[in-house]
Amino acid sequence: MPNMVKHRNENWDHRQLGHHRAQMFPNVGKPANSRSSLTANLKQGRRHNELDGVLTKDQVVAVLHDFFAWREAGIDALVGDLLSEQIIGVEMTISKFQAAGFAPRVTVAADTVEEMFGLIRYGLSLDPTATFYPDLRNEQCAPFTAKLSLMEDEIRDHVVMMFYTFNIVLGDDHARQVESFRPHPDWKARTHRLLNFYPSELITVASRLGMPADTCEQLLDAGKAVMDSYIKAQLPLFGLLAMNSGLTPANFPDFDNLTTVERQNVFAEEAMVKLVNWSRDNAALPYLKIGSGTRAYDYSIPLKDGQLEFHTFDLMTCKPVPWPKSAVLRKIKELYATPGVCERVLRPDLMITDAPEKAALECCGIEADDSNGYRHPQFDLVLSSDN
Repeated sequence: MPNMVKHRNENWDHRQLGHHRAQMFPNVGKPANSRSSLTANLKQGRRHNELDGVLTKDQVVAVLHDFFAWREAGIDALVGDLLSEQIIGVEMTISKFQAAGFAPRVTVAADTVEEMFGLIRYGLSLDPTATFYPDLRNEQCAPFTAKLSLMEDEIRDHVVMMFYTFNIVLGDDHARQVESFRPHPDWKARTHRLLNFYPSELITVASRLGMPADTCEQLLDAGKAVMDSYIKAQLPLFGLLAMNSGLTPANFPDFDNLTTVERQNVFAEEAMVKLVNWSRDNAALPYLKIGSGTRAYDYSIPLKDGQLEFHTFDLMTCKPVPWPKSAVLRKIKELYATPGVCERVLRPDLMITDAPEKAALECCGIEADDSNGYRHPQFDLVLSSDN
């Protein structure tokens, strides 16, 4: 489908595919979120790309995934502490994990760190039908939205900003934050946003809103409160993107004997499915697109006894975090990375994934490990100009 934004007020007749971090080709020297990686993608007909963004000290959007600049640019500093001239144009690096950190030896790529809107303009020069999903997090969503609202139509009409409930919860709070950065007077209509809402966040959101979080229905109510807040704030959503394992209490014969945290997380998985269906059928959210993805930030570390310790690359701290010891929580993470699960459970309009042509993807610059019994997704990619 050319330019998803153009077709936002339509019912889509088949699932669309977006490419996480503009695809990743680390073994051939093309780092994630880079011009060379985006170029390779667009030249293969992969016109819809997610790009990660982090704001510099002077509020320029650097196309980087991490808040800390070491892994991707070899600079021992937070991106937010650097002026744009200190990070934009710096050679990108490809780092590999080693133990609970990164290997000291890195590959210096031919690419340099880009500014977000410049990279989008470049992408559109290669494919004017492309769609871009800049992924901003926490308080950085507001200044980015304000900047986007002031951009020319040729840019805005191809961009959907992705944001999360990590810090932003309610629509009116989000609107107040954006308006503090002097956006275009009609910014709500001039920008498009995709809410990333993970099941575990239902528990966090319920706590922040002072709502109970002990049953599926209570967690569903917390999710509805978030969605309703965007309706009341007259803040249109392009879509709702969720992960899901498909697990319910029925999958656990001893469910009542699980810990409180385990029960809450299983209820959250069930509640998110119900929230997706409620949102999809909500007349106040017309043409809302449901998104999902089979992607993960996981890698393994071999232990001395031959066993593997699995870690997740944390989105916020940019550090590896050991997988939870709980078999229930580990199963949820495993199913997030299992092809076909979220497609079956959520029936999404849009999937965002790392490497559609590979069964075992490369994540964060290293080959995925298959020894845990599951593999990352493989998709049949339609390359014709009509799909």
